[in-house]
Amino acid sequence: MPPSPPPSLHTLLPTLTTSLKSFTTSSSKFRILHRIPPSPPPPPSPAQPSTLYIFDSSFNPPTLAHFQIATSALLSQPNKRAEDEDKGSAERLLLLLATRNADKAAQPASFEQRLGLMVGFGEEVRMWLCGEGREDVRVDVGVTTEPFYHAKAAAVAESGVYSSSDDDNKEGEEGKSGGKFRAPLEQVYLLGYDSLIRLFDQKYYEQGKMGEALAPFFEKCRVRVTLRENDEWGGREEQENLVDAIGKGEQGAERGWRERIECVEGMKEAVSSTRAREAAKKGDEEEVGRLCTRSVADRVLRERLYQD
Repeated sequence: MPPSPPPSLHTLLPTLTTSLKSFTTSSSKFRILHRIPPSPPPPPSPAQPSTLYIFDSSFNPPTLAHFQIATSALLSQPNKRAEDEDKGSAERLLLLLATRNADKAAQPASFEQRLGLMVGFGEEVRMWLCGEGREDVRVDVGVTTEPFYHAKAAAVAESGVYSSSDDDNKEGEEGKSGGKFRAPLEQVYLLGYDSLIRLFDQKYYEQGKMGEALAPFFEKCRVRVTLRENDEWGGREEQENLVDAIGKGEQGAERGWRERIECVEGMKEAVSSTRAREAAKKGDEEEVGRLCTRSVADRVLRERLYQD
């Protein structure tokens, strides 16, 4: 793991709490709360990417499985840094936390605490990528009120935050920029297999409306699924059967959607946030350190998270 002593969660919480309160009391559906590395005061804002990797999760807490999913996605792409240094990277990673979740309440760790963990996690992800020659990649930490993937995608696109214009997004991170826009941003969602199951679960959509909701999503977005072999979901072959069914137009899917879904291998060991929380509750420092990145484990143990 990257050898970086993390700042205390207490030093992050006041700013994150203020930023989160501002977001939740606004009409915004999506907002960036933290950039890695930090951006100078606007203008100018960071150069805008052409591909945005979105890792939407409860991050409760972030684990080594999250780390593998995020880093492998960025390392699977060649360094597309623009020839003009001012244009930055063609890709960016967004760590996204939904303040309204379709299945999970805001516990046992608060949103503010999780955002602090996400910032430390994002710093480690970027440091790792830098060590692998991807110094061009920036990491953003953001929040959304939307609980469903198709609605999250629309919120990110409509916010204008990642739109590039001649005016270089003069009005800041709310994204109300003017000028001439370049080609639309491509969103790539990083999903675990369990999240793919939810994406195609009819219960999350109005009756008979799943296809109508997901058609615009798959028209503009891609999905990178990390297969997760366990007792609940079975082995790789069983999991790929669902993806094959999507390709055949089953599960309420359209045939063309399969081309927008990439399947990759995940970690062999079963690493989960549930196991990390259970280890933290027991005060098992060794197990927490084995399941989480260094800064996340340090914060979880130092702040005694998940022990109530």
